[in-house]
Amino acid sequence: MKIQVKILKELPDGSAEVELKMDKAGHKFIMQAGFTAVMERAINERKRENDIRELLAAIPQKGRKANSKKIVGKTKPRQPTKGTRGNSRAS
Repeated sequence: MKIQVKILKELPDGSAEVELKMDKAGHKFIMQAGFTAVMERAINERKRENDIRELLAAIPQKGRKANSKKIVGKTKPRQPTKGTRGNSRAS
């Protein structure tokens, strides 16, 4: 198996532009490793989503409603206070 990596340019964000040279065995290895990594990530993400669903299902309905009011951005509109409207009348 042959895999050669030549760094062409290092970028400010820490990544790099590279040139890869490999034989068929190296290509097969890279493809298998990449596929395995992607599948493991997808499985772990799905497990995490299921864990969150199970956790939410364990919270009593009454508790969920009480907590849902604390979500940022879900506030009631403010009512104008008495005396703030109509102050721009000419005297």
